[in-house]
Amino acid sequence: MHAYGAGFHLVDPSREEFDAIVAQAVHMEQVFQGFSQKVAAAADRHGITSPLQIAFDEWNMRHYEPRSWPGPQPGADGGIAPRDTSGPADAPGEAGEIGWKVNRYSPRTLADALFYAGVFHAIHRTADNRVPVAMANTVNLVNANALLAVREGGLVRSATFHVWDLYLNHFGTRPLRAAVSGPAVTLPVRHEQGWGGEAQCVDVLTSVALLDVSATASADGSRRYLAVINRSADQDIEAVLSVEGELVTGPVTVHSIGDGVEDLFAVNTIEVPDTVALRERSVELDGGRFTAPAHSVSVLEWQV
Repeated sequence: MHAYGAGFHLVDPSREEFDAIVAQAVHMEQVFQGFSQKVAAAADRHGITSPLQIAFDEWNMRHYEPRSWPGPQPGADGGIAPRDTSGPADAPGEAGEIGWKVNRYSPRTLADALFYAGVFHAIHRTADNRVPVAMANTVNLVNANALLAVREGGLVRSATFHVWDLYLNHFGTRPLRAAVSGPAVTLPVRHEQGWGGEAQCVDVLTSVALLDVSATASADGSRRYLAVINRSADQDIEAVLSVEGELVTGPVTVHSIGDGVEDLFAVNTIEVPDTVALRERSVELDGGRFTAPAHSVSVLEWQV
């Protein structure tokens, strides 16, 4: 299966657009779970005891811009080369079309990073399914909206690169069940249905949890990991953590992305490479209380 998100921050870098981008992971999860159930049901009808698992072999967040804007070119700093974008969004483009096109040189943003983390969590939650998501390939690895932007003057590790680093190198390998009781908001969650580079989006009112979590253990069971996404653009959220009824107390190591970054659409460049990057700190949990910073993803790690 293929699925994409749709972002319009190039013309609307607003709080509302940030909310729309990060909330699209909820739609992705609905797609995964629905497809998983369909495959399992088809296997049952045909007596298949080992059904195929899901290959989510193309996904990313598409950045859309007006067709009237000049075509984007790769910029020396790892993003988009300077161009004139002063024209109205509804003006016809070079070929006379009106509408939207994908910008394939637009650098990945902090908002994209939180969307990515949400997609990872959605994939994690299929682990107990009879038909889980077994493979997931982002588009792309190098250049064209990729994890790495390569230019003559150097290389940029994008905001989404650090999400892969976080979950690959600072998270466990054994999935654990996690439950959250906390605040949610009702948002018009965007369903991207574009083909051929044209934006076709449907908004569906959906309840979106502000805290999204995924829990794991290390292979030997000696360590626990809790990934916490705070989707709120401007509110820190305090949570009380417990494992099987026992409060988590004492020292934990926290690796985070977005903590302290003010721009919701911040990007990395060759000159300023670590605006959106992994930060590590130690926290002493008192009564299980942990404050998840606004617009961030954090992985807590502690010894059992």
